[in-house]
Amino acid sequence: MLARTLAPALALLCLSSAASAQALSASATIGLGVPIDGLFRDVYGDVLTPIALQADVALGDRGLLAFGGVRHVRRSGEAVIEASAGASGQAVRFRMTTARFGLGWRLARGDWTVGLAGGPTYNFFREEWEDFDLVTDDRSVGFVGQASLSRAIRGRVEFLLRGEYSWAAAESAQDPTLPEANLGAIDLAAGIAWRF
Repeated sequence: MLARTLAPALALLCLSSAASAQALSASATIGLGVPIDGLFRDVYGDVLTPIALQADVALGDRGLLAFGGVRHVRRSGEAVIEASAGASGQAVRFRMTTARFGLGWRLARGDWTVGLAGGPTYNFFREEWEDFDLVTDDRSVGFVGQASLSRAIRGRVEFLLRGEYSWAAAESAQDPTLPEANLGAIDLAAGIAWRF
């Protein structure tokens, strides 16, 4: 699974090495995310901690770029099951790794750079119900939109602030009659970017 999620970023690295005139940047961020789906928030809480790696390749000198990267979240929660005797909480765990790639645009002015980007995502997720020994491994397709602001702080190193909206639909493996859940989130993350 790791090889599949890293494939878009590795493809961008190969593209950049094939064309020396194209600039490459790599970034690592960590932040806070708010899940979009209300049921997901009920079970896992209102806040995620997404960790992301991303590579951007400039396509020419007009600000166009291609990107590829990986985002990972992990969360524990408690699902409430209603029964005739009352309600009981069940321990559940969730994790999702997302491979994303697409196109974007950035504008640099002095030490500051702003950017917009978007594209499709492939989401690999796992949910475990510990007390029932139930495990769901599944995948879905979605999309992501990003807005970023960075500032050069030393040489080729930049401080990066990135906001993003992601959407990823998932069906219930236990009950197909339930409506699809949206595993996407609104993230605000900060980190470091390196330009090569």
